[in-house]
Amino acid sequence: MKKPIIGCHLLVDIFNVSPAILQECEQIHRAFYTALCRGGMHILGKERCHIFENQGSTLLYILQESHAALHTYPEHGFISLDIYSCSSMDPRKVVDLFLKNLNRTVRVHTRILERGGQSLAGGGEE
Repeated sequence: MKKPIIGCHLLVDIFNVSPAILQECEQIHRAFYTALCRGGMHILGKERCHIFENQGSTLLYILQESHAALHTYPEHGFISLDIYSCSSMDPRKVVDLFLKNLNRTVRVHTRILERGGQSLAGGGEE
């Protein structure tokens, strides 16, 4: 007998992003915030952000549904997104909304992990 799925963990790699877009940290962070809100996520408190010397950044939100993180790499034209939702909210909607703010030549690779759905009989590593 299997346990029900507890959450959906979405890992997204976005390639070929314009470095000019990525160097506008405030703009890309606002776009992520807006996508989270319009995607139905509920942000708890203030985000944590760090901007690096190369203008890359890390942005983290604690959500009522769990968490969301954005990492930018202007020198590689790359964004890494990590969105975990342990509610009925689908994090793919957030990604779709966020992608509308990027140049059309981006390439996206997405991995979806279902969390917490192991067999009740065990059979996994501890």
